[in-house]
Amino acid sequence: LFRSKLQYNHAGLTNGTPYYYVVTAVVGGVETAPSAMVSSQPAVKDNSPNVPPDGVKVTTGDGQNTIRWNIVSGATYNLYRQTTPGVAIGGTPFQAGLPAANFTDTPISNGTPAYYAVTAVINNVESAALTEVSATPVRMTALYVGTGGGGVFSSGPAGEFRKASNTDLGTGDGLDISSLLIDPTVSPSSLPTLYAGTRGGVYRSVDAGESWDSNNTGLTEPAVLSLTLGPGGILYAGTPAGIFKGVTDGSAPWTSIGIPSMGSVTSIAVDPADSQTIYATSATGGIFKSADGGASWSAINQGLTTTDIRSILVHPQDRNLLYAGAVGVLFKSVNGGTQWTPIDLGSLENVSNALPTASVKSILSESNGMLYAGGSAGVFKSVNQGKSWTAMNTRLASREVQALAFDPDQPGILYAALAGDGIYKSLDGGASWREENGPAGQQITKFVTTLIVDPGQPTRLYAGTSGGGVFRGTVGLNGHLSWSTMNADANATLPTGGVYSLAIVPGSPPTLYAGMFQNGLFKVVDDGSDTWFRVSDDLADRSINALAVHPQLPSVLFAGITRGLYKSGDTGANFNVVSDLEKFDIHFITFDPAVAPFGSGLYAGTDSGVFKSTDQGDHWSPLDDGMASPVYAILVDPQQSNIVYAGTIATGIYRRTQ
Repeated sequence: LFRSKLQYNHAGLTNGTPYYYVVTAVVGGVETAPSAMVSSQPAVKDNSPNVPPDGVKVTTGDGQNTIRWNIVSGATYNLYRQTTPGVAIGGTPFQAGLPAANFTDTPISNGTPAYYAVTAVINNVESAALTEVSATPVRMTALYVGTGGGGVFSSGPAGEFRKASNTDLGTGDGLDISSLLIDPTVSPSSLPTLYAGTRGGVYRSVDAGESWDSNNTGLTEPAVLSLTLGPGGILYAGTPAGIFKGVTDGSAPWTSIGIPSMGSVTSIAVDPADSQTIYATSATGGIFKSADGGASWSAINQGLTTTDIRSILVHPQDRNLLYAGAVGVLFKSVNGGTQWTPIDLGSLENVSNALPTASVKSILSESNGMLYAGGSAGVFKSVNQGKSWTAMNTRLASREVQALAFDPDQPGILYAALAGDGIYKSLDGGASWREENGPAGQQITKFVTTLIVDPGQPTRLYAGTSGGGVFRGTVGLNGHLSWSTMNADANATLPTGGVYSLAIVPGSPPTLYAGMFQNGLFKVVDDGSDTWFRVSDDLADRSINALAVHPQLPSVLFAGITRGLYKSGDTGANFNVVSDLEKFDIHFITFDPAVAPFGSGLYAGTDSGVFKSTDQGDHWSPLDDGMASPVYAILVDPQQSNIVYAGTIATGIYRRTQ
């Protein structure tokens, strides 16, 4: 079913026969698990004076089903329920005389199917039931969040967060949550049991946070910094006074097993294969290990570059593989902590030194290693990977650069699109510029928004404009550009609205894609006919902010819009939304040559930083690392592909070394 169809009319059925349905979604060619089952039994339209309720629907949740139906004027309603199909009408209703056209059946056991039928009653005359519906409630997966001073929050069915019932946690230190645990031994069909480590001790909830109880007898230091659940229902609490050991049901007092001299215990981990082996981290003393259940401890800091360790993790399948986290560094041990090695996490730094512009819309690098940036203060050049920048604005008419492009065959030849002043060209790596808007009759006359060079024929350029469509630029024998509109087709096949993005498939002739403002995506084969075609109806009314064509598979195309990234595998005939990025504004897309095979790796610049994909755009993960500004340009260093630059709209340029 097409994505916009949220209903289906199944006609031609046999009256009196129950039918059962489940629904799945298909995203990126992968089918999800099925929905809860619903059922319906068509019947001959009732001829009694009372019209039966129609539009009966049921939605399910955690321990509940909600049934809704259309209003029958002047009626009350009887609701019938069974645990098997074929609901019998006429006996004692499950709910009689309901005044509203809905009812929530709760509590009801998760995993147990329920079947419902609804009748209307007017003047003590009951109608027939038009249909039967069913649902099986399931426990919803929830996310629990502990806050510093606000207590515990949990997510609801729609992903919204609500504050848990924190009354039992008090009003002070009990609301300062340092650790949250979910007891894995509790059956998934039951409400989860939670444990909270707070500045006021340890609390337990057996009803998903609705109520809390505590037994902190023996816990002489109530400020719990870390909490870990070990085998056999044993709790370990890390405090400024060392480690305390307790039991999950609170039936025994806490006992101290820590060494007070180790300082504040920031994290605890128990060996999954040996409950007597315990690891603890300290804010001042590094990492400690006990092999006898905490009776004795020894420091295991060989290889650590700091003793301020904040977290530790034991691999669940390999007891010798450990990870420890500190500020700005991650350590790894393959021998149970005997030796630690720092892991290179890469780095992100702002490289806007001497770059007097916070807004950067274009970044490019020539084959000779020269780095160029264009933005709200003109064009700037760096010869040392962004460590310093030099202004390159001689004879530029204005300093508002919309886009930069370069000749891949001739280093030093650059093009700049200026806001309101057209195209400028440099023959000397940006040291000087000249206006290149073309001679009379062959001029580009509109505000240029985007600019690209045909890599297969670098003497040909394409410029997208605001209100003038697309222009083709050709470099003559004298080195100057002449321009012609690509919108001269008598049928006006390209709308005259703004062009936001361009992408090219090199060839003879090349294929050009144009992303429009609120008008979708168009394509032309540049054979001189200038006849454009709308690529797909999927994006017909969208503004296409960014485009990218797969470097080896030209049938694969990416289109970035406000609130989402779309991917096509058939040259744009059909697009599917990429679910990981559907909540983000996409401003830029480029491929990562470091990911093999070429075309598998991509970067996306969004209003929330940079995202990366290593599986041809099907899944994405964030790489912003605190980059607090929308990203409008990304460049993978052509000489060192582990270096990536990001140009932002408010905080300059960042360089990430991976």
